[in-house]
This record gives sequence, C-alpha cells and structure tokens, in this order.
Amino acid sequence: EPQEPEHSVRFRLACTATVLVAILASASLNEISRAAAGAAIALVLIGMVVSYLTRARPPGAIKAMVALAAIGAVVWFFMSVAVNPLTGVTALFVMIQVVHSFHVPARRDLLFSLGAAAGLMAASAAQAINLSFGVFVIAFVTLGLWSLVEMWIAESGGGRISIAGLVTALSGATAASAAVFLVLPAPTVAFRTNLL
Repeated sequence: EPQEPEHSVRFRLACTATVLVAILASASLNEISRAAAGAAIALVLIGMVVSYLTRARPPGAIKAMVALAAIGAVVWFFMSVAVNPLTGVTALFVMIQVVHSFHVPARRDLLFSLGAAAGLMAASAAQAINLSFGVFVIAFVTLGLWSLVEMWIAESGGGRISIAGLVTALSGATAASAAVFLVLPAPTVAFRTNLL
C-alpha cells in the first residue's frame, strides 16, 4: 500500500551516505571490484536523486524496472552460486541497493535501504581479517545513527531529540551489542596445508 512520500532531504542524505559507506566497505575487502563499487556508488546517487524528484508520483515504468532488475539480480546470484559455490553474497546486496535506490519514495523504503546496508556491512565484516575494517564500521555506525535521528525528526513532524535521549539510546545499543559480542564464541581460523 502506498505511503506518504518522505520529504526530508537530510534523512535521504543520511541514508544515502550510510549505503555508500557499506558499498565502500565491501570494496575495501575486494568482495566487489573497485570498478563495480564506483559504478554502484554512481548509480545509487543517481537513483536517490530520481527517487527524491519523483517521490510524490513514482512512475510505473520505474516500478517495473526495479521489479525486473531485482528478479534479474537474484537469478544472477543463484546461477553464479551454481557455478561457483564461493560466490559472495555481498555482490547481491550491492545490486539490490543499486536497484532499490531508484524507488525510495517513502520512509519505509529508506528504512529498507538502511537495513540492506546493515546486511551488506555484516556480510563484509564476516570477511574482515584485520582492524582496518573498523574505520568503515565507525563511519557506518555514525552515519546510521544520523539516519535514525533524522528518521525520528521526520516521524515526529520536526521534533528535536535531546542530547540525554541520544546518549541513552546510544548507550543502550552499545550495551546490547557488547552483550551479544561477549556471548558469541571466539572465531577460529582453520589453515590447510598441503603436505608433499
């Protein structure tokens, strides 16, 4: 069911920046090539601008294009996995971000972009083997928090969030994340050697 268009430029900018950091993070680990990352970033930027300009009345042609492209991305992924079972899921997440960026007229669509960006970051983080990936995590968390604050402002009709409320929310999220981290078992890396 169609929802009211999202008019907040700041919310859209925050979501777009969060998505772009997730794409850059995957490229930093060579999960996608730098050329693919550059093309994805350019297409996401174009898509977000098109979405903003057509937010009140998204053209049916764009909806059809997005649906066909999303199906094409999933078909490509399954065909790639059939040929090479080690195909990374990050390429699929990046393609979905590109396709979806052309149709984000409402707040829930922007939230889907944030959720998919979090999935992309998680898939990329699973491949990280050193602390340099932490730079992308810090940028993602910062921009993600900005996105959530802008979402709350848009949802509340322009309300302001207090510093105390922001610190409380951030502290709660940090404590929950730390608790999950402490409960999970430590990762192990198995090395195979070929004995001659």
